[in-house]
Amino acid sequence: MMSDMSEQKCAQDVDAQGAAAENSGAADKAEGAQAAEAAAAAAATDAAETERREGGASSERAEGAQAATEEKVDGATDGAAAENSGAADKAEGASSSSEASVQREGGTENASAGETSGAFESASSDAHTRNVSEMFGRMTPWYDLQNRVFSLFLDCWWRHNLVNAVVPGPTGLVIDMASGTLDVALAVIRRYPELRVCATDICEPMLRYGEEHKIRAGERSRITTMVADARHMPLPDGCADAVTMAFGIRNVRPRMEALREMHRLLVPGGRACILEFAPVSAPLFGPAYHWYLRRIMPKLAGLVSRSTSAYDYFADTIENFPKPAAFSEELREAGFAFVQHIPFTLGVANLHIAVRG
Repeated sequence: MMSDMSEQKCAQDVDAQGAAAENSGAADKAEGAQAAEAAAAAAATDAAETERREGGASSERAEGAQAATEEKVDGATDGAAAENSGAADKAEGASSSSEASVQREGGTENASAGETSGAFESASSDAHTRNVSEMFGRMTPWYDLQNRVFSLFLDCWWRHNLVNAVVPGPTGLVIDMASGTLDVALAVIRRYPELRVCATDICEPMLRYGEEHKIRAGERSRITTMVADARHMPLPDGCADAVTMAFGIRNVRPRMEALREMHRLLVPGGRACILEFAPVSAPLFGPAYHWYLRRIMPKLAGLVSRSTSAYDYFADTIENFPKPAAFSEELREAGFAFVQHIPFTLGVANLHIAVRG
């Protein structure tokens, strides 16, 4: 029993010592807390003083930071707006590009179709020019005789009036297109001794025939011959006082190209003098004349040259050529300022005079 009481007392002492230690630890903690509070207060005081001293700078930094933040926000907003606007512009651009692409494709198709049509017409015109050149080349030996016989020698009078319509000018040059065997070219230099003539034709055999059989001594220096297409003359602008063409314009396709070449080659005030057949509409005489073209002339041609196809072509080109008033409109369209025509032999032939402004 004594032993139990002794042990109990020891335990109480231990508990008392532990409680005292705890009280001592608590006191130490309280003191530490008080010291910490004092230090915190001192720190707060120092911080307040520091903040007071640096308040201005801190405020400025804060304001700067705030402004920077606002700028960033505004920038972000503007950027977003710009991106949205850019996206809209891109969408509109894509739509416009798509429409433009469709239009370009349509335009390309139309241009391609136009180019194809133009290339076909050009090829057809070139083939026609070659065929005409070959046909007249075969006719060369009998050409002059046929002209005289089939026109009852009226063609000489018609050409005489053509030459009289020429007016010499500053260049001293006349260009005779579709010159053939040089009938008009020779008549010009014999009528106007001061003039020179450039005689052109697509048919070289006819030009050579005229040079070899018609040019007199002393005339060669005043005539230059040239194989050339009336649609594309290799001569400079404004180089001639006059351009003449006898019975050749109806063989040119498209003839507007030749008419514009005439206008280009002339000096201001220069004349294009064109002699050509036309459909005849006079009562009684008109039907008789076209019957002669279709029925009689090919047979006469067959007797002379054994070729009737050339005179079938001859009749076709006359009947399909514009009447004088319509051809005068074509000359105006080509750029000529003054146009007139003079009919011969009830309108079988017409002299067209067109003056460049």
